[in-house]
Amino acid sequence: MAKLEFEHIMPCRLDQPSLCRWLIEAVHDTDEVPIWPHSLNRVRIPRLEPGQPFEAEYRLPFRSMKLPYLVSEYLPGEGFSYTPASGHPFRGSVHVRAVRHEVGSALTWFGAYQARYWRPERAFFRFYFEPRFFGALGRGLSRL
Repeated sequence: MAKLEFEHIMPCRLDQPSLCRWLIEAVHDTDEVPIWPHSLNRVRIPRLEPGQPFEAEYRLPFRSMKLPYLVSEYLPGEGFSYTPASGHPFRGSVHVRAVRHEVGSALTWFGAYQARYWRPERAFFRFYFEPRFFGALGRGLSRL
């Protein structure tokens, strides 16, 4: 098994409570959020509560794929965590938090996945999705 660890800290000028409200609104339907990297990803989480299933649609240049997840934790005023669900090629957990930061706040998105070495999804995540998605989201947050 190979481990994919990641941590992204994306600062913005909003205060921490405002950033958390933005985050919660964003994941209810990312299509409604102008700064979300729509060309790469779409998420709709109807309710942020443990056990809530949702899908993330990953948009590739020539096709898209949907992968299943479960909300594993909701921390009002702070953020949430999620895990890959049955049928997903990875195992692990991811944590998304709005935290106080030097000037304003920051969105932290960190976690670890385990996957078989030969899975093509490992390369997709590490070399295509991760740098593009978090780079675009960070640039968008810096404009808030």
